[in-house]
Amino acid sequence: MAPNFYWVSVNHLIVELNVMIMVSGHNMDFMAAIGAARRDEAIAQPKAISAAEQAIQQIKDCCSEAERLFAGLKCDHITAAIRSLRGTPQEPHLDWSQLNARGTALRNAIQTELRGYFFYQYPRQKGQKLAAWKDDWKQTIAAFPATHREIFDAVDCYALGHNTASVFLSMRVAEHGLRALALERRVKLPKNKQVEWATWQEIIKALDDEIKQIGLTKKAGAAKDAALEFYSGARADLNGFKDEYRNQVSHVRAHYDDLQALRALNNVAAFMERIAAKIDHKHHRIRWGLR
Repeated sequence: MAPNFYWVSVNHLIVELNVMIMVSGHNMDFMAAIGAARRDEAIAQPKAISAAEQAIQQIKDCCSEAERLFAGLKCDHITAAIRSLRGTPQEPHLDWSQLNARGTALRNAIQTELRGYFFYQYPRQKGQKLAAWKDDWKQTIAAFPATHREIFDAVDCYALGHNTASVFLSMRVAEHGLRALALERRVKLPKNKQVEWATWQEIIKALDDEIKQIGLTKKAGAAKDAALEFYSGARADLNGFKDEYRNQVSHVRAHYDDLQALRALNNVAAFMERIAAKIDHKHHRIRWGLR
């Protein structure tokens, strides 16, 4: 997935680096002004020791934050500047001139690198939905790990305002549920076609046949009712997806707005959560207690 930035964090890092540069520059000038004869005495003062300790902690914090924020960019320039700052000489005492130069190098590397990128600001509510996508879809992702990428892409496209693309990707997510149902029921398809190559209509028809068999052959009771509720509800969702979205978006027959894309996302999320409550990517048969 593409790197993303919380600009508050980036700005905070730049502010911290600027403070480091300013303080180290001041201390570097002070050391130069007092001369070599008084340097050891000055370094031993409590204020100087405290300043050095704070600066050393700031080096660690800034390097860790820079690594966290920019690891996804894989920028050798920034990586080298982080490594250099972390290696600022600290023994026998903190080298303020080296700290000043290396802190400046990291700040400049970040600013130079980011000038080469274009960044998009998500609308607040859409950005919040994108930030929460893993929590919102955690049950589906746990049951069907292969949906991970397409779920993110569907939510991201919605947040970016690419609504038709979001609907298309939502239907790809729903297809995982469709095929999982077919594999769990061991459906029979025309000409022994494999589930992976069957159309939506072929799988839905085969599921209809399975539902009819449950209704006709299984003994009345709570287990039968639960099975019919589960499969009939899933089949109804799939029919709705097929007619309202899948056929239209796959054949360039429709475009969608924000509300339609959000409804598709939410409806698919509810459908997949229903499926994930009973089935996972291993496609074990559901034990309904039916005889």
